[in-house]
Amino acid sequence: MVTDSRATLIKEGYLKTTIAAVLSKPDFRDIDYSDGEEVEKRLLATLKKTHDLSVLSPELMASCVDWVSTYHFSHNRANLLRPFAKNLKGRVLELGAGCGAITRYLGETATDVVAVEGSLLRCEINAERVRELGNVTVIASELSDFETSLKFNAVVVVGVLEYAGLFIDTPNPHMSFLNKAAELLEPDGTLLLAIENQFGLKYFAGLPVDHTGTPMFGIEGRYITKGVRTFSKSELIQLFTNSGFTSIHIHSPLPDYKIVRGLVSQSGLKDGRFNSGSLAAQSSHLDPQLTSDVHFSLRDAWNEVGLGGLDSELSNSFLVEARLKGKQPSSLENELGFWYGSDRSPEFLKEKRFLRNHESGDIFVTQTPLEVDKGSSPQAGLFSQNLEAIEEYNSGNRYFEDIAKYLRQPSWSINGFVDLFRIFLDDCGDWCRSQGLRWPEMGEYYGKVDSTLVDLTPRNVIRENPKSFKPFDLEWKYLGDLEISYLSFRSINDLFSFIKIERPWQDASQEVSRLETIKKCMSELGYSEKELNDSIELEWALQRQLSITDISFSNFVDSLKQPLVSKSTNQELQSTNQELQSTNQELQSTN
Repeated sequence: MVTDSRATLIKEGYLKTTIAAVLSKPDFRDIDYSDGEEVEKRLLATLKKTHDLSVLSPELMASCVDWVSTYHFSHNRANLLRPFAKNLKGRVLELGAGCGAITRYLGETATDVVAVEGSLLRCEINAERVRELGNVTVIASELSDFETSLKFNAVVVVGVLEYAGLFIDTPNPHMSFLNKAAELLEPDGTLLLAIENQFGLKYFAGLPVDHTGTPMFGIEGRYITKGVRTFSKSELIQLFTNSGFTSIHIHSPLPDYKIVRGLVSQSGLKDGRFNSGSLAAQSSHLDPQLTSDVHFSLRDAWNEVGLGGLDSELSNSFLVEARLKGKQPSSLENELGFWYGSDRSPEFLKEKRFLRNHESGDIFVTQTPLEVDKGSSPQAGLFSQNLEAIEEYNSGNRYFEDIAKYLRQPSWSINGFVDLFRIFLDDCGDWCRSQGLRWPEMGEYYGKVDSTLVDLTPRNVIRENPKSFKPFDLEWKYLGDLEISYLSFRSINDLFSFIKIERPWQDASQEVSRLETIKKCMSELGYSEKELNDSIELEWALQRQLSITDISFSNFVDSLKQPLVSKSTNQELQSTNQELQSTNQELQSTN
């Protein structure tokens, strides 16, 4: 298939290279930019032996074994652009196309795609990723050298603008780059550009800057003239304005633009009824670049940042939606946020949208399968997925917040936690009885519950006030008789997995595992060891049904045996104690 764009580019002097699927001009100069030649050749070898190259390819999902392979193969890369699918239907240009993760999504979405990349090896990898898509043309060219008479309905730039100072030799390389992008747009076209925030919250927490590996590099402004640099929100807006863009909307990818689990639109960041900070908090621990050595809990911080209305300024990265023609509303004017199912088998992936009614202003939630897998049916198992088409949106805190506050106290105990958890189970019972759902009598913590309550955990309940109880996202149904002991196990495991525990429970050793802690809690609730083991097997069955790889029971149990308190947290506590002892000695000496 020869697209109109490809035919035009060939006429304009872009000829076939030694890589048949890649075009370039005779004077093309290969740029020196890669993740390492050996690493990228390994990516190419993986693609060549992969049969399904689609965005949701289970083969490529299973190939995500480290950061580099995850960045280039993860289906979550495409989530950055899914909210803008309606803007990507015509002729689309990608500048700095890299190894093809975004190009592949564009090829599956747009009619005619041109992908420009300055590294010849990356062009080869990209061409391999889209090898059976006839609507994609890969061009080997430095971005500043790319010339064509073609105009595009959309120009996509992901993780490229920050490098302009390295490859464009002008007094203001970043403006020169945006001017170039503007020249290639149709008058009413859209530029979608993703870049890290110089003042992203995770960088304040001590995570190293992506481009230098140095903490605080951007925050302290250590940029050099011919080097990599990022921008604050206000600087970015000014840069786009100076480049001729008149409609500029800045959205917040979560946790950042690289591996996207969600997105809060500019409208969502401004709407006081929408809890954008809570959505950012949910995604913070899903950042694959996150280490345990952060200065503070990003999850807790995002909740406060959102309440303070600062999440638009402290977003880890930005997705800019810009146009050249007049003051136009965003494509996401009444779409406040998006959330995507995590790493699951493709048939269970989902998209959740937070929508605002244009007339009433009310917010509601829709859930749909991410993509209908052609010709396949969901994997058979003990559980079935039930996506509510429309749900009411409830703002407020999640039920688990009060439990989390208790677990962060230095003197928390198993008995104290179990007392709080019994209150949660009693509240579940009150709500179930009000809804006509099966649940044991008040004060009883054994027996059968309604099979639709698999996801009734403290993290899936909103409390707008101490007396309210509003479950959401009850996605899974058990195809048998559901025991309350399993629901208790699932909730307790989820709490101790999600909350960063800083100290073990009273009388426990520093090395106590999560499984030992769960076992202690289940015993205190009156559950037998058999009920615990049955619950573990049932949870393994659910995770195995969802996973793209076959999880062995022994590996699943080993995951439960991880330390309750991370080693880094132990080391931090020991370091703090040593500092306190040193300070006391100094004070005694001074006295």
